[in-house]
Amino acid sequence: MSALPVISRPVEIATVGAEQSVARIEIGAEERNALAAALGLVDIPALSAEIGLSRDRSGTIDLDGRLSAEVVQNCVVSLEQVRQTIDEPIRLSFVESARDARPVAAVDIVPTEDDPPEILDGPILDLGPIVVEQLLLGIDPYPRALGAAPPDNPAGDTGAIGDSPFSVLAPLIGSGRGGADR
Repeated sequence: MSALPVISRPVEIATVGAEQSVARIEIGAEERNALAAALGLVDIPALSAEIGLSRDRSGTIDLDGRLSAEVVQNCVVSLEQVRQTIDEPIRLSFVESARDARPVAAVDIVPTEDDPPEILDGPILDLGPIVVEQLLLGIDPYPRALGAAPPDNPAGDTGAIGDSPFSVLAPLIGSGRGGADR
């Protein structure tokens, strides 16, 4: 996998207010082709997102939206092309600087709760990398074509101990020097 292409959709955080604004992001063919090549995918026929941005009373910037994509990959078994539709929610929070972040004594990870806010480094929030990250999280890491099953015996093992790389341990097991007797 090569370096990911830069997909940038900057938003000035000073323009984000209490009233939710919606950013509609369409990733063009050239960027999709570069991203597909970088990710080792056959194709990304469609990639878009709709992201609502708002700021709460504490100054936290909330993103709430949805990613939609179509990706084409090779099946891990048959190498046939497999199409996957991705429809993922996007929910993230940001604070403008470390001084705005709430102090945390310990971090407890609770899978059912939202992540703590991320800290922004400057006056711009770039939605492009967020869309790419959400795409990566939604892609099936082991795509399988309909009806494709792994071989029953992928390594050609016969099940005999003599064929195993661990066959040299057989005398130890038989002599009682294995870990089971200890």
